[in-house]
Amino acid sequence: MRDQIETMEVSGVVESVGLRITTVRSLDGTLWYLRNGEILKIGNKSQPKAN
Repeated sequence: MRDQIETMEVSGVVESVGLRITTVRSLDGTLWYLRNGEILKIGNKSQPKAN
């Protein structure tokens, strides 16, 4: 299972994480390239809720 995230104006499924770039596929099929140094806030929708 891949992580579904929301960051800045981008929401989608993480396709890959590299040293400098993270790629995210949005629901409409757009592939976003995010520079890791510019990601200041991220929400991971795939993590289970704590009990």
